[in-house]
Amino acid sequence: MARQLFVDQTRKGPTEILDHTVNWVDILDPIEDTIADAVVEVDGDMTISTAQFTEFDTTAWLSGGTAGKRYVAAHTITTTSGRKFRRSVRVLCVQR
Repeated sequence: MARQLFVDQTRKGPTEILDHTVNWVDILDPIEDTIADAVVEVDGDMTISTAQFTEFDTTAWLSGGTAGKRYVAAHTITTTSGRKFRRSVRVLCVQR
């Protein structure tokens, strides 16, 4: 099994709704491509309140979670040329 690589990490409290953004310009600009569709998934009891994307970034608003647990928010994009890429963010839920 391949080791999971994370592009970022963040912390949020169980009652907070916290947004985070993944920027894709470093991959997309050199190949002259843009985001056509995006899906963000999170594991466990944390949920996605809202998600959106632009030509070069994806943003997710996370809610819920249990203090002390670690979660993964996986951003998967499809580009206008049909390419697919995935980047993950580690989320630590902390009691605030």
